Order: sequence, then C-alpha cells, then structure tokens
Amino acid sequence: MPVAASRTSTTTTSVAAVSKAVKQLEELETCSAAMVQVLTDALVPAKAALGTRSTARAGTVSTTDKAERIALAAKTANTALNTLTNLVVARKAAGEATTAASKPDSVQSVRVGYVVEAFKLALSLLRKERASLRGPLDAERLHSNLINKLRELDMVKEALSELFVLKRYLQKDLNEEESVSETATAPKTPARTTRSTRTTTTTKTPSRTTTKSKDPTPAPATTADPASLLLYPFPPPLTPPSPSILPLILLAQFNTLRLLTRIPKLTLTTTLSSALSVSCTQGPVAWAQFARNREEEKGKKALGQIWGVVVRIAEGRGLLPEERVEVVGHAISTALLLPDPDFPTLNKLLEKALTRASTSPYDSVTRALGPLLSDSGLTPSVEVCAALSFIARASNKVEEAQGWTERASKTTGISVSTRIALAAHQAALALESSGGDGGESSGGVEETMKVVEGFLRHEVVEEGVGVEEWERMLKNIELLRSRIAKTHTKDRPSRWGEVVWGMVEFLGRHREVGSGEWFGKVVGWVLEYASTLAREAFKLEDSTTYNKTHELLSRCTTLATIPSLPTNTTGAGTYLSNTFFNLAVLLHNASKRAEAIPFLRSSVEVARVVGDKDIGRVTKKLELLSYCLYAAGDLKGARLVRFEGLAMLFGQEMDGEGEGGGNVFGKMALVEGWSAKERETLARFICEATKMSVHFSPNSSLALPEMEKLDPGMRGAVLEWQLRVINRGGVTNVGMTKNAVGLASQALQCYEVGKCPVRRGRAMSKLLPFVADDISISVPFDVISEARHVVEVLEREVLGDDVELRRYAQVVLGSLKAWIVQIGYLRDEPDVEGLSAALRVWKNALLPAEDAVARKIHDTVAEHVEDPEALFGQLGMLKDLCDFKSLPFQRLSVLKLMLHVRRNAATTDTRSDYVELSAALGLQYCRLGYTGKAGMVFAKSQSYVKEAKCSASAMIAWELAYCEYLVLIGNVDKSREHYRAAGALAENLADLEDGVHGKLKAQRKTMRIYLTANAAYTLSRVLFESGGALEATLHADHALRLLKRALKNAAVLSRKENPVEAVGSDAMEDNPFAEPRSDPSEKPKPASRYLDEEAQMAQFYWPIVSAWLNVNVLMGELYLHRGTPKAAQHYLQVALEAARFANANADVAHILSLLGDLHARSGNLEMAKQVLEEASNLQHELENRKEAVQLSMSVAGYQGRLGNEDAQVASYLAADKTLAQLMSSSFVQSMDEMKPVDGVVDGMNNMQISPAKKKRSAKDASLMNESTMLSKMKADVLRALGLKLAVQGHFDDAQTQLQEAMHQNGGDQDIVLQRLAEAKVMFLQAVDLLRSDPVLCVLQDAAISLPSIHHATGDKSSPKVKAAKTPAKSRRTAASKSLGAPSEIGALLSKSRDVLVEVFKVATKTCPATTVQALSSLLGSIMVLHYAIALPSQGNAARPSVVHYFLDSSKGITLGRERAFFEAEERLREQMQIVREKDFDLAWPAPMRLAPVDPTTPLRSSAPSTRALDGTPTRPPPGDVPHFQQDFINIIPSNWMVVSVTLSEDLTELYIGRVQSGQAPLVLRLPLNRHAGNDDEDMDFSYETALEELKEVLSSSNASTKRAKDIRDRETKLAWWNERMALDARLKVLLENIELCWLGGFKGIFNNRKSDAKLFARFRASFAQIMSKHLPFCRGRKSKAAGDIDARLLELFIALGPPPASDVDNDEDKTAELLEDIIYFVLDIYQFHGEPIAYDEVDIDQMVVDLQEALRSYHEALGKVKDNEEAHLILILDKSVQMFPWESLPVMRGQSVSRLPSLAALRERLQRLSGPEEDSDDDESCDGVGQAGDVVVCKESGSFILNPSGDLVNTQKVFADKFSNLPGWTGIIGRTPMEEEYRRALTSPDIFIYMGHGSGEQYLRSAALNRLKKCAVTLLMGCSSGELKEAGDFEPSGTALSYVIAGCPTLVANLWDVTDKDIDLFSVKVLERWGLLKEDETKKHSKRTDAEGKTSLVRAVALSRDECTLKYLNGAAPVVYGIPCYLK
Repeated sequence: MPVAASRTSTTTTSVAAVSKAVKQLEELETCSAAMVQVLTDALVPAKAALGTRSTARAGTVSTTDKAERIALAAKTANTALNTLTNLVVARKAAGEATTAASKPDSVQSVRVGYVVEAFKLALSLLRKERASLRGPLDAERLHSNLINKLRELDMVKEALSELFVLKRYLQKDLNEEESVSETATAPKTPARTTRSTRTTTTTKTPSRTTTKSKDPTPAPATTADPASLLLYPFPPPLTPPSPSILPLILLAQFNTLRLLTRIPKLTLTTTLSSALSVSCTQGPVAWAQFARNREEEKGKKALGQIWGVVVRIAEGRGLLPEERVEVVGHAISTALLLPDPDFPTLNKLLEKALTRASTSPYDSVTRALGPLLSDSGLTPSVEVCAALSFIARASNKVEEAQGWTERASKTTGISVSTRIALAAHQAALALESSGGDGGESSGGVEETMKVVEGFLRHEVVEEGVGVEEWERMLKNIELLRSRIAKTHTKDRPSRWGEVVWGMVEFLGRHREVGSGEWFGKVVGWVLEYASTLAREAFKLEDSTTYNKTHELLSRCTTLATIPSLPTNTTGAGTYLSNTFFNLAVLLHNASKRAEAIPFLRSSVEVARVVGDKDIGRVTKKLELLSYCLYAAGDLKGARLVRFEGLAMLFGQEMDGEGEGGGNVFGKMALVEGWSAKERETLARFICEATKMSVHFSPNSSLALPEMEKLDPGMRGAVLEWQLRVINRGGVTNVGMTKNAVGLASQALQCYEVGKCPVRRGRAMSKLLPFVADDISISVPFDVISEARHVVEVLEREVLGDDVELRRYAQVVLGSLKAWIVQIGYLRDEPDVEGLSAALRVWKNALLPAEDAVARKIHDTVAEHVEDPEALFGQLGMLKDLCDFKSLPFQRLSVLKLMLHVRRNAATTDTRSDYVELSAALGLQYCRLGYTGKAGMVFAKSQSYVKEAKCSASAMIAWELAYCEYLVLIGNVDKSREHYRAAGALAENLADLEDGVHGKLKAQRKTMRIYLTANAAYTLSRVLFESGGALEATLHADHALRLLKRALKNAAVLSRKENPVEAVGSDAMEDNPFAEPRSDPSEKPKPASRYLDEEAQMAQFYWPIVSAWLNVNVLMGELYLHRGTPKAAQHYLQVALEAARFANANADVAHILSLLGDLHARSGNLEMAKQVLEEASNLQHELENRKEAVQLSMSVAGYQGRLGNEDAQVASYLAADKTLAQLMSSSFVQSMDEMKPVDGVVDGMNNMQISPAKKKRSAKDASLMNESTMLSKMKADVLRALGLKLAVQGHFDDAQTQLQEAMHQNGGDQDIVLQRLAEAKVMFLQAVDLLRSDPVLCVLQDAAISLPSIHHATGDKSSPKVKAAKTPAKSRRTAASKSLGAPSEIGALLSKSRDVLVEVFKVATKTCPATTVQALSSLLGSIMVLHYAIALPSQGNAARPSVVHYFLDSSKGITLGRERAFFEAEERLREQMQIVREKDFDLAWPAPMRLAPVDPTTPLRSSAPSTRALDGTPTRPPPGDVPHFQQDFINIIPSNWMVVSVTLSEDLTELYIGRVQSGQAPLVLRLPLNRHAGNDDEDMDFSYETALEELKEVLSSSNASTKRAKDIRDRETKLAWWNERMALDARLKVLLENIELCWLGGFKGIFNNRKSDAKLFARFRASFAQIMSKHLPFCRGRKSKAAGDIDARLLELFIALGPPPASDVDNDEDKTAELLEDIIYFVLDIYQFHGEPIAYDEVDIDQMVVDLQEALRSYHEALGKVKDNEEAHLILILDKSVQMFPWESLPVMRGQSVSRLPSLAALRERLQRLSGPEEDSDDDESCDGVGQAGDVVVCKESGSFILNPSGDLVNTQKVFADKFSNLPGWTGIIGRTPMEEEYRRALTSPDIFIYMGHGSGEQYLRSAALNRLKKCAVTLLMGCSSGELKEAGDFEPSGTALSYVIAGCPTLVANLWDVTDKDIDLFSVKVLERWGLLKEDETKKHSKRTDAEGKTSLVRAVALSRDECTLKYLNGAAPVVYGIPCYLK
C-alpha cells in the first residue's frame, strides 16, 4: 500500500532524524519545534501517539526497541540539562544576574521551552521504565535538576509548575495514603491572592483519585497556593522516609522558598505563614530538624539556609509592615534553633522590621511576633524596645509605649546619645499621656522634663557615635519638640519652652560633630519652633517685649549659622535672618522704625556671617535698614547702609565676566540690558535707592556712590535708569526736578552726539519730560536746540558706535520730535505740522507699508522700541494733549499708534490699556462723526470685554464709550443694556483706593471721581436721546459736581509742594442736597472759579478739563431743550472759558458758533453778530471738521433773522459743501493711513450692534463710511434749504431737498423735524394756492370761527368755521363764484395735519421746547384753515377742543419742564438723603423713577405721565386729546372764563380761544390786517407797530422815572409831568387801537359776564327776525336762521354793550362799526355754507339800526337784573403778546382779570384747592374758598419786607405803621433781609408783601425760589417785578414765573417800572378793597362790590387802577398772576 510504503520510508530515515534532533538539542540556537516533534515520534510509543488507529498501522511505526528508547530518553534528558547548564554558565560569564531584569528575550525563551519540552518527554519515558534505572529516585533527581536550572534562569512560573509535579511523585514515594492522580498536572501559574482576601485564603490539598495509574503523569488540576509546596506530610512513625528521599524533599522546599522571594508583591497567606512557622510539622523547619536528627551538620546547614531565605522573603515588596514583622519573627525563631544564635544581628533584623512597621497597629505587630519577645530566649535590644515604643505610641497605647521605653532605659551600658534619645522619648510619652498640659494629673511629667532639659543643657555626645544612633537621638528630640509644639496655642505658649531652648544649646554644642540629613532637619525644626517661641514673646503693642524677643532670637544665632543646613529651601542662618527681618517689617509697618533697627542689624549681620549669596535679599534688608535709620534721624547711617548695598552690586557688576556694561548697552536696548538676569538686582536697587533719595532728600544730589568706577557706557546706563525711575514716579517738587535735570545732563556727558547719537537722543528724551512738566525749569544749555541737533544727526543716519542700535533710531527720533512739539504747545507755540511729522516718523517705523499678514507676523514694537512703556507713556501724554488742544485727527493717529503698541496685549494691565484705547479711538471717531469706523473699533475690542480679560475700570470705560456710540447711531435700548453692564462692573470701584496711600491714593480717588462723572455724562446722553431730558439734566448736573471736585483735586495734585495734604476729603464740597449756590439764569460765573492756571501744564488735569468742557456743552443743550436760553448761555460761557483756558481754538470756534446761534434765536442780534464774527475769524481751525457745518448753520440763522436771504442761502450751501467733503469716501479712507488694528471688519461683522447679518465684504466700505452724525447734520442743512425755498415759493425744489433729507439717518427728534418741515412746506404751498383761488382767497384776510354753525345732522360740539368781514367789492366777486374746497389745497392741509399729529407725542417727549411750540402753533393754524375750507358734506368737522388743545400746547412748555425738573431734583435729594454716606455723590449714577414731562401736564399734578423713565407703567396722563375737555376745561369754576391769546409764527394772526366749564372751546382766528382794505388807514395796525409803540412808551417812561430824582425846579417838574401825561395818553391810545384794530367786533370774547338766559332768548329771537327780514334765503324756513349760529357768536353782539341813545351824537362810539364787522362775519358764515347772498342787495345800515335797537332793549332789561356772582377772567398769553397790559383794554378794564402761563398751571392750582396732595407741605394755608376755585387765606397770617434798600422813605412812611399794626404779622423795615429770612417770609405765612426795588430776587435767588415747596399769596410792588423778558424764539422768563413754579396761588406784580407815589397809593387802595387794611373813614371813595362786603385780590387790583394819577402808565402796570384770592 502506498501509505505503508510511505511510512516505511519515514521510518527508515527516523534514526538519522533522531540523531540530528539530539545533536540540535546540544545547542540552544538550533532547538526548534521540528526537533521536539522528531523526539516525540521517537520516544512516544505509536499507540500512545496514534490513539485509536489500527494495530497494523501501529506496528509499522515501531522501529526501535525498548532499550533503545530508554537510552535515547536518558541521552535526551542529560543533553537538555547540559544545554540549560551551559546557558546558565554563559549568563554568569557575561555578568548577567539571574534576576527579572535579565530574563531571556522572547526568541530565547521559546528555544528554552523546546529544551524543557524535550527533557519532559525523556523524563516521562524514564518514569515509565523506572525499573530500568539504577535507582528508584533517579527520575525525581533529574526532575529536581531541571527545577534548579529553571530557577537559575529565573523562570519562576515554569519552576513552580514543575515543583507541583515533583511534589506529587515525592508524596507517592512517601507512601502517602492518597495517591497522585494520573491525570493531574501542575498549575500553569502560581496562585496569588489579593490583599483584600489574603487573611482568609486557605490552601486546599488537591484531590486525588483512588485509581492508580500506570502513568503517574499529573493531569490538569486547579490553581493552588505556591506556599503549599512547602508542606510535606511525614509518613507514619513506623515507616520513616527513605534516607534517599529526604534531600529531595528539603531541596524541593528550599527551591520553593527561593522562588517565593522572586514572586513580585508576594502576600503572606495563611498557608505561607503556617509553613514558615517552626511549629509547623510539615514545613521546611520540621524536615530540616528531622534531617538534623539524622545528620547534625546537614540539618544545621539546612536550618541556616532556611532562615536566610525567610529573611529574604521578609524583604518582599508585597508584604504589609505587620506581615513583614511576622515573617521576620519566623526567621528569628528559626535562627534560634541554631546553636549560638547571633542575637545582635537578630535584634537589628527585628528593629529594622519594626521600624518599617512604625505605622502599623501595635496589636497587629505584637500578635505577629507571638511569643518571640516573651519566652523565645531573645532579649530585645534598646533599639527594638524603642521601636516597639514608637509603634505603641502611634497606636495610642501610651502605657505600653512607656513600658517599652522604661525597659530600654534599664539597659546598662548605653551611650549618651541613646540615653538622651530615651529620655526625650519618655518625656514625649509622658507629655502625651498627661493630655499635653503637664498638670498635676500628669504625675512625673515635670520630673521627666527636668531630666531631659538637664541632659540637653549639659551632656555631650561621645565621639564615634554612629549615624543611626545620631539619627535615633535626633528623631526622639524632634518627637519631644513636636509634642511640646502641640501644647503651644495662640493664646498660651507652651510651658516647656525652656526644654526647647535646651535643644538649641545642645544642637549648638554639637554643631561641629553633627552632620547628616537628620541633623539638618532637626536643627531647622528646632530653630523654627524656637523662632516661634521668640515671636510669641513679641507683642507689637508692648514695646517691653522687643528686647526680650531680640535676646531670644540672638540665642539662635550660633545654631542658625551652621552652614549648609537647609530649612525648607534656605539655610538655617538665612531663616533666622529672615525672622529678624520679618519682625522688623512688622515694626516698620507700625511706624516703629527706630525699634526695628536692632532686628534689621541682626538680620543683616547673620546674613553677612553665613555668607548669604542672594544679593537681592541682602540688599532688600539693607534698604529697609537704611530707611529705618533715616526715619530715626540717623542720616549718616542710612547712607552708609545704602552705599554698602550699592558697593556690593557695583562690585558684582565690575567683577562679572565678559564685556563691560557700557559695551553691552551699546548693543542692546536699555530695558533689555537692565532686565538681564545678571543685572536685575542692580536695576531694582538703583530704582529703590533713587526713590528713597528722592523721597527723603529731594534737594540733595541723586548721584550714586562709586559711579566713577564704571565705564562711561555703564555710567550713562545707570543714569538713564535713574531718570526712567523718576519719570515713572512723577516729579513732586522743584528740587527734585533740578536734580533730575542734573542726572540727565550727566547722562548726556556720557554720550557724545557723534559717537552715540541714539543713546544721546534716548537720554535727551528722558530730560525733555521734565522740561515739559515745568517749562520754567533752568537747564545749563538750550535743551530744545540740543534736541534739534540730535534730530538732525539721527535724520542723517550717522550712528557711530550706536550702529547696532539702528533699529531703535527712528523711534527715538520720533520721540524727540514729539517732545519738541509738545513743549512748544505748552509754551503757546503750536506746531501742528511738527506734530504730524513726529507721528509720521513713528508710523514709518512701527507701521511699515506691508500687507496685514506680514504686519501680524512682524512685531515692529519689539524690534524697534527699546522701552515700549516709555513710548506708551509719551503717546498717552500726546493723546491727552491733543484732546486738550482739540486736535482730533492727530489724536486719531496717536491712538492708533498706542493700540499698535498694545496689540499683543498679554497681561491684564496691557489688555486694559488696549480696551481703554479702543474705547477712546471709537469715541474719537464718533465725535468726528464717523460712527461706522467707531463701530469697527468697538467690534475688535469687544472680545476682551466679554471674556473679562482686563480690569474693571477698563471695561467700564469701554462700556460707557460703547453706550455713547450706540446713542449716536440711535440704538438707545442697547445702550441702556451696556450702561447696566458698566454699573454691574462698577460695584468694586472703591477698591481702587484700597492698599494705596499718599499721592497715589489721591490720584486714584480723583480718577474714580472722573470715571463716575463720565458715567453720569454718558447716562445723561442716553436719557437725553430717549426723551428723558429732565433726568438727563439731573445726571449732567451730577457730572458737573463731580468734575468740580476732580478739577480741584487734580489742580492740587499737579503742584510740586505738599499736594497730598491739600486734597483731603472733598465729598461734601459740592453737596447736591444743599441749596444751590448759583442760578444758571443769573450772571454767569467765570470758568476761573473751577480752572487753575497753575495746573494748565499738568497732564493729569487735561482730560478732566476736556470732560468739563463737554459736560457744560451738554448742559447747554439740555437747557436749550428745556427752553431756558439764559441758563444755556451760562453753561456755554463756562465751556467757552474752558476752551480758552486750554487754548483750544477749534473748541473756541465751535462754542462761539453755538453761542452766536443762541443769541440770534434769543433775539439778541447785536451780540450774535459780535460772537459769530469772532467765530468766523477762527473758521480755519475747523477745517475738515463737522463743527464747521455748525458755524455755517449759525451764520445762516443769523442772516435769516436779518432778512439777508442771499447770505443765508450761501451759508447753507457752504455747510452742504463741507458735509459733502467730510462724507466723501476719499476723505474717510484718508484717515486710515495709520491703521493699527487688523481684522476689524471681521470683528464688526460678528458684532451684534444691530440684528446680525451675513458677512458681506462688499459692505465693508459702506460700513466704514457710515456716519450717523454727519447724516443728521446733512438732513438739517437740507431741511433748512427746503424751508427757505418754500418761503420763496419754489415748492418743487423744496420737496426735492426734503426728500433727500428724509433718506439721511436720524433719531426721533430728526423724524419730528423732518415731519415739521414737510408739514410747513405743504402748509405754505396750500396758502399759496389759497391766495390764487378766486373764492377762497378771502380766507387769508377773514376771521374764522370754530364753531360757527350747528347742523342738524352734525355733532353740536363739532361746528364749522368760516370767514369774516372783507371789503364789499371782494365779497361781491366771491358771491359770483361757485363755492368749493379745491381738492389739492384740502389734501395738502390734511396731509400736513396728519404728519404733525403723528409725531406730536414724540415731539413733546424728545424735542426742544421751541420745536414743540412751533409744531403746536402750526398744527393749530393748519386745523383752523383746513376746517374752514372743508364743506359740511365732506364730514371732516373740527372739534374745538382738539384745536384749542394744540394751541394751548404751545404755551408754558418751558415752565412745565422747569417745574418738573425742580420736583425731580427734590425727589432725588430725598432719595439720596436716605443713604447719606461720606461719598454718597460717588455712587454709580443710575436711572431714576421720574415721570417724563408732557407739555399739557400740570406743574404739580398728582397724576404723573404714562410711564416712568424705566418703562414702568403709571397712571394715564391728564390732558391728552381725548381727555382734554374733561381734564382741563370742565374743572374750571362755572363763574370763570379762560381766554388764550396766541400770535401766529408770521405775526399776522391772532388765535383767541375761550373756554368755560361744560362748553366746547370757542376759537377765533383774527388776521391783524383784515381791515387793510377799508378806507380807514387807522385800522392798519400791525403787531410790529404796536410792539414798537409799547417799547417806546415804556422806554421813555423808564427814562423819565430815572430822571425824577434829579428834578428840582418847578418848570422842569411841570415838563416832566407833561411828558408823563403824554406817555400815559399814548399808552391808553395804544390799548384802544389794539382793541379796535385787532379785536374789532370780536372784543366781546373777553367779556366774562354771563348773559341772562331769558333776555338772551329774546335777543336771539329778535336777531332771527332781523335775519329773515334782510336775507331772502331765511324767509319761509321752518327753523330760524339764527338757530344755526352758535350761541356764543350771538353773545359777541351782546358783549359790545348798549349802543348810545338814538338822540345822542357820539363820534367816539364805534358800536356801529363793530356791529357791521360782526354782521359781515355772520353773512360770510352763510355764504361759505352754501347760502347765496347778494351783498349789494342787503341793507347793511338798516341791519345795524335794527340790531342796535335789539341790543338797547336787552341792556335796558339787563340793568334791572341783580347779579351777585362775581365773574372772573383768566388770560393765557403766549410769548409774543404777554408784554401788553391786556387787563387794561377797555373791554376788560375794571373786570376781575388775572393771567397764567398755561392751562396746566391753572389745573395745578385748582387741584391743590380741591383736596390735599400726597405731600401735605404742598397745601395752601386755606381752609375753604368763597366759591369753587377761589383761594381763601388767613388775614392774620402774613409777613412783609418794607424798604429793604433804605431809600424808599415815602413808601416806608406810608406803610410802616399800617403793616406793623396788622395782628399776627411779622416783617422787616428799612434793612436788607437775609436769604433765609426772605424764604421764611414766603413759606411760613399765608400772605407776603414786598415793598422795595425790583422783584426781590436780589435777596432770594431764582434758583432757591424755584425750589420752594410752598409759597404764600404775594404782592411784589417793585418796578418791573412782573416783567417777563423776551427771549426771541424761546418763552420769556422772569421772577413772576419763578413764583408760579413755586406754587404761588396769587401774585400781584408790575409789568414795567412805576413811580413810588402812584404805586403806593394804588397799593393802599388794593389792600383796603381786599380787606387787609382799614379804609380811611374820611376818604372812603366807593362802596363794596358785593353784598357781603368781600372782594378778591384780583378784583381789588382791577378797581384800584384808576386811583393812580397816571391811570395807564402806572395803573396798567400791576397785573395778577394766578387765581382769585379772598381773606377770611
């Protein structure tokens, strides 16, 4: 068969293969798996190899016989052993130890495995053929040899595995009852137990089968504990083991022990512990003892080997300390079985184990040792006892520890060191057992401590003591020290301190012999605690402890000066030196510098003795010693100490290796050279020494010692460093400046300009700051000329020895140029070009022309700037100077350079600089008008703020600047968010002043004030933009208060002598709760009150002055917004003075343009001309600035008021041209030449200023060019041009301008102005179309009434308005036309009305008072005209209340805002007084809950407006359009009537509105020139004519009044009286003309008497009959024509009064003419309502006759009707007509008439009378009223001031007795009252009378008067006391309005100057009629006016006018502001 043949072939060749395999086995390198396979085939029987294969197959492979296989097995086994032996020998020969580190590599291990496998094959066969072997145990011996080789090869796992197999065969040989399982095999890995289970692990004997196997090869078995290999059970006693097996068992046990030492992390299992015990009957010790019984020597040897290996087991890494002790115990027990054991060695072994188990539980240790220490025969040594004592103490077994220590102490012959160690240990234990206090309960603690102290103080350790013994003693000493230290508490030092001092003496005595690590440690610890004890004796408050502490520390000096003994990281000597020094620092900080000197001397001496190598530390001590010596008055000693330190440092420098210092500083930057590690100590000491010299001896030389030893380069570097220190510290006095200049001069001598130009320029740049700081300083040479010389050399680039400093040359050059220019500015020698040149030099050096990527990589600052901080400081000074001098474009460049210096900001300070600079740059762009660029800058720096990587003050500055930017772009809501963020950061602003003192503290306090002021300014801007002008003013005022403080502090700090003491606490200087010291409406105070000329050169002063200027300008804007030009002028004047102070001509020009515009708008054209001419002369200073636009607009406004239209338009065009240039892309991009910020566009795109947009690079340019401010100015210019074009009639062009203006950016106020301009243009266009309409043209000159006719289908409260009288010819022409309202006119008026109504509420909130006034007036005019042309069928009927609402809204706006401001100020004062701290004014400004002002809101209304400023809803506002009737009209008493008079903007129309409770208002529009077409020329009486006449009369009257005192002769007196009489007559005629020409037949609208209902009905019927008689269209109608006419229009007929009798001829009677005026008005009403009237056919004359008869009948019947009700009329006059004495018009003469500025003022008074206010202090002192609305005051509650100037003798004679005799009255006669007296006179009583010159404001300022919470009924009888001064576009102002604001219910005052006799007589009659004074019975002139004998004060004034000799010139002057007032 092929298989058999194949197998036969294989068999045939197997012998050769086997031989080859055996041969391969001889060499390890040739062993392989194939070899093993060949041997397997040869040694394993075929049956065994093939298993169940057939017998025939098996027979074919059996080619060798049994003997051959046995021989092959033997040869294989021996060859394998030889191979392994050779491997072991080879390793030993190569020096490799058989350890884990020398294990075979992976390939070698595999080959060794092949050898072992071959051996095991052979061994298996030999065991089967045991009979063929020479001995029965030969196989076990071979196996043991294999195990030995495996152990030697460190094959632990394999060896243990074979030991398990060997044990089973040996047990079989011992005839053990249990046989070895045939299938058992050894475990592959030794068993391990984890530490958590080691105490519970038990070894189980492997189970065996009872069936005996022919082949004892073990089968696989479970893993077992290797320790079980040590256990071999003895055979029964009768069958002892064979002598031949005993060595094999001992060898197996010994190999097991040795292998156990090599098991990593061996654990002590129960089996192992039991096996090692001498008591174990199966363990190695038992078998060795058994062998010893057989053979003594072999047994002893075995025991010795066993105990040695057990000791090695004890060193295993896996054993716990107590387990190690147990194993050592087994080892010692084994050793004790040997004869003559080595007890010292055993004790050392045990001591070592116990030492390592020092932290183990005592019980565990003793349990591990078992009986070893009791009955084993081993006497524990001293060391063992000590170790056990330590373990017991650690386990809190104090008694046991004491027992062991006592046992050790009883040992004889111990050394001194041991005795000390034991004594110290015993003392520590005693101290511990006593609880630490060592009291009575502790027994022998005291005695023990004495023993120890005696040992320490007197014993000396013998020579030759070993290191271990030394360490043991030192450890016990340390133990005692630590136990003593534990008894030391903060309140009670340890009582065992003397023991510690004994330790100090002991260690000091042994300083020469002590060595080693432990000696150093203990010395350090003892020294540290001794120092602690010494410090405990030190009490800073008890000076008696200083010497004791110093003496105790001095004991330590011997010990501390032991060299090379570290305490922590320093030597013991250094430690003690530092202890001395630290105590000295405490004394120094407590200002006990003299007491600190001994400590400092000791500190320095110890440092000197020990040779402290730390020069910095030593010099620090020397520096403090010098400082304390100087403070103690030892100047010489202080200088010697300082010079000692400098000598050390300079010596170190000169002894250094390498090049000299001068050469070094010629190759590297100054800062770089001094920052080098080898010079930093010297640099610091120079710095500190210079500071000390400057601080203590500023007038002495600043030269340092031994400077002459230094080479010139090094000497110059030292001098420069000193200058750098002085520059950074700031110059504090003149002497210091001189010395610093001297240093600079010496430095310049070190550097020749030809050799060292860069260094010379650098030194020069350090000298120039001193010159800039004090331009009067004396320098021994012309510093500017020298600087220019250096500049020339540097510009030629001839650098000499400084060639290696070339890269710094350009920055030095720029610095020199900048200093030259800066000094020029401070000398009033401005050089803008020079400054620009310096900036260009820096720009070329730091910002080269390269791409942005290269710039990012290329750090130009590090490369070209030697001292970035110095450059940064100079640029910072230039930044502030440019702001101070108003150089915005140069400041932009400076800011960009500074940002470039800080672009790689890494520290908090530099990041803070970067953020602050970004904020400043953004603000600078904003103030130039370029908000787009500003936004990009803010975007770049925003990440620093978000991540809070900078200081709080920097983030606050950024947030505030960002707020201002957001306000400028109109994002007010977001600006509020960022302001709140700034407020959150500001919580810790006060921390800026913590930890600093002196001048620095004062500076930080000032900067905190400045920052808070900036916050108040920013918040004011935010609120102003959002419509909160009222609160904005409060915060701006807060900013001014703070800046006043800052200015004062900065001025003081800028002085050179004692600046700090003068600063002090200024928190209360400008107390906001005190009464204001000045009134902005009074005479402006010069800026010199706030600005200090001496501080003008101080950089610290500049930004505060700039802020002061800005806040004053803002205050001017706010007061302009309020409508008070006088206050605005005050603040602008202060700002102007600040600009002049700074010599900032651009600011001067800008503020002058604002002032000029203000003067022009105020009507002061002469002053406007003067101011604007001055501004124009400075126009060149405003080149390329938006302020030039403002100047052009101001000039245009001035020219417009002069009527110079061409000049006005030219100025507008100039402004437009300037804006075009400023907004051009080329100009905007030109500002980016010095762009320092890269990537700002990316940052801007990511910044959410507005809703996020996608990144679009195309938008970058537009974003950069964005200019919100310039766009607003552009819109202003375009609107102005549009309005001018509209006035000229070019409406299309005007619309084009307005359309372009509409596309410009703007906020709410801009929208209002745009709508106002649009509406005005449309109104003008409508009027123009109206003039050209053949029918409606008459409306321009016709009276219009609202209402006029009631229609049956219409609302009775919404009548139509129509025209009045026109010439007959015109009316006939109009009658022939068809009536209708052209759609174009109506559309224009309708649209103009709608756009104004849309923005009206916004305007009242955000716009200036003048804008609101113009809008209201225009809206009223539009409504009246629109409803006049609208047909009834169009259904657009007017509501009179709406029209009157808007007309009234134009009055009293400023007054309302003023009062609201004072109330808000009072509320703020009350709120802040609750928390009245020292610096309450420094609290962070926050929005307040103040209601905004509505122009229709009462001044002291109890109902605030809709929302508070924080958005919180409040009650609805009174007086809005829907509620106007209810809130303002229906509350008027029934017997009162209110008439408002408004003059149109063009001064040609009067709008008269009459309101009465329960009735809709009656509104009349009366053109002043409506009679111009009549033949009577006298009827042409314009407003200008009347005003000019009034001013002329009053001017002549005032002049004559002033001349009266000089009149002596009769003729002059007669001429004077004639003149006065003529003036009186002229004034009377003027008033009559006003009534006749302006009012005409409509004068009855002022009639305040009610008509009788029955009589009126009869007259109405008569009127209807007359109309039916003369008008054909009225005949046959169902209803009377008169029924359609509004009843109040018919009352106009009645109000004309009774006509003269028909038989009386009166040429002066104008009744017929007036009737004709009203008749034509009525006819026009019908005509324009569609009723055709043929005017030529109407008999007007007969109608006049008929109506006269009807009127005569009415008045004759009326005379019989008794009317007891006193009617009252209140006039509300606008700013243009208030100066006329309307009360003296014939129609009102003698009537009860008063005036008030607005309906809101009336409502306030009525509300206060209707019930108590929330604040009871605001109630008037009245308990009731005569009638609704009347004030009733107590007659016996009054005060007076009579003749306070002392020159009104006659007046005093008249009234002195009268007033003095009034019961309950107090007063002042003939002397000047104090302000508080005047205030009390106004607020305490019910009545106040002032009889003196003027209005009394010279005694009580308007500011104080405005703030009164209560004001009495007042009579001011001085000249012009009631005059309201005209203010052009603004509302007038005067003292009378201050009384109105203060809440005065009734005020009597004079409109102009009067003479004393007339006014005295008038006053007497008024007071008599009022009932205050009794009438003279002999001179009673009239009866009482009412049945009850009571007359109101208003009525009394009206009735007393005619008592004056000059009934108009004097009698018309007194008027009443307020409401009727009665006496009770």
